[in-house]
Amino acid sequence: MRLGSLDSSQRVIVIAEAGINHEGSFDRALTMVDEAASTGADIVKFQTYKTEQLVLPRESARVAQRRRFELSFEQFGLLAERAEKVGITFLSTAFDEESLEFLAPRMPAFKISSVDFTNERLIARALMFRKPLLMSCGMSDDATIERTLAFVGMRTSADFLKQSVALLHCVSSYPAPYEQLNLRSIPYLAKRYGLEVGYSDHAMGITASLGAVALGARIIEKHFTLDKSLTGVRDHQLSADPAELRELIQAIRQLEPALGVSAKQIMPAEQASIRAMRRGLVAACAIQPGEALTPGNVMVLLPGEGIPSQEYFQSLGKSATRVIQAGEPIQHEDLAEAKVSRR
Repeated sequence: MRLGSLDSSQRVIVIAEAGINHEGSFDRALTMVDEAASTGADIVKFQTYKTEQLVLPRESARVAQRRRFELSFEQFGLLAERAEKVGITFLSTAFDEESLEFLAPRMPAFKISSVDFTNERLIARALMFRKPLLMSCGMSDDATIERTLAFVGMRTSADFLKQSVALLHCVSSYPAPYEQLNLRSIPYLAKRYGLEVGYSDHAMGITASLGAVALGARIIEKHFTLDKSLTGVRDHQLSADPAELRELIQAIRQLEPALGVSAKQIMPAEQASIRAMRRGLVAACAIQPGEALTPGNVMVLLPGEGIPSQEYFQSLGKSATRVIQAGEPIQHEDLAEAKVSRR
């Protein structure tokens, strides 16, 4: 999947999910862009919303918190500019249509959160821009996923689904317990739906993200904070700070080439080991011309200079064509087929 200049077929795309961990501080949000870029993250992502279009008025505590953490469209425009300046792709999850309209020209793709995975109205508006969709599918089962993907396909095409929609497995709990991460959903989703698959990590630490990459995730979204000790948002505790995010990215870049291909092959680095570390047939004692090989006159020893040990049983019964000295590797040309007696 291509997201602007990023291509998940070339390397795993890592998203630093800043979310609302800025706690309403624009200066902190700017610093988060800079720090995310310094870690080697490919994308820094925030959350853009209008509180009155997100939370019921009677939910007074949530309304107050969300308003406290709400940045203006102007500020998000400046964050996008800062991201471009420091060389990191800018994304922000739009939680309402007005925010989506504002963000559309500033981003190469839309992120649909697990909250809105079933929000057909918001998804339909996003599809009008024909930009790639990164869709987190927390709190969803196959029936939910199939309905949403059918809705996307109905309004676009099979090609759009295949090329421009990614499913991000996640568990919508903060933090998500390790025993419930169900990372095997990643290869399952890829096989069942034939789409690009990623992982949005709500677990503590970096282990789950590395496991996700090993299982085939091509997009990793990790919550990101400048300070894990902050308490204004529950995400701080489960987020990676700059040092931890840097460690995760370095580990992913080291892991990627180790994944290889879906086949069992003799690797180039093993070629020199075959002769040294595999056994071959060796004469246990002097074997005379015409004498048949038996378990008593053949040993299987390192290195594999003679007939490979894999051919031990098919070599028994064949007769020597020359004197083979004790301790000498036995070669194919040293043997003749066993004579079959006829009556």
